[in-house]
Amino acid sequence: MKPGTVALEIGAVATLWVLLFELNGWLFAGWETSELANWVFLPAALRLVAVLIVGWRGACGLFLGALVTNWLMQTPWPSALALSTLSALGPVLAVKLARDWLRWPTDLAGLRFSHLLLLAALGAACNGLLHHAYLAWTAPDADWMPQLFTMVSGDLVGTLAVMLTASAVLRHAAPPR
Repeated sequence: MKPGTVALEIGAVATLWVLLFELNGWLFAGWETSELANWVFLPAALRLVAVLIVGWRGACGLFLGALVTNWLMQTPWPSALALSTLSALGPVLAVKLARDWLRWPTDLAGLRFSHLLLLAALGAACNGLLHHAYLAWTAPDADWMPQLFTMVSGDLVGTLAVMLTASAVLRHAAPPR
């Protein structure tokens, strides 16, 4: 693969992350419980799709996009670096679990809706658990359980909302048979 193609894929994922993050903040500002947790988080869908479609390049794009959004939120540098890394690792872990343990296909072609639903739940759980393990380690006196529930739920709802919307658009855009 050409270096320009790799850079384009990573840059596209990073840009999509930032745009979806900002759109999510605009659409669902009232549903945010903290800077880290929202009851609807649309960028969670991009996490899974990016890793499924472009693999490690998707994870790199997610890392860069999360780094930008952490910078926009003025997150201190060490935390921004850690949170961005976890944002990229969560979907990698979820896809790896699905491929290795569940023996799913390595691309989107063979996945049914039930697979996507389980993958969305795996992605939400991996992301929420990784983030909150870090948060519990860095601030052990805080009560992180409500935010963990919100983050996992928001990732799941956001992923399902994007999947169902994309499915409806694709169904209506498809030429009649």
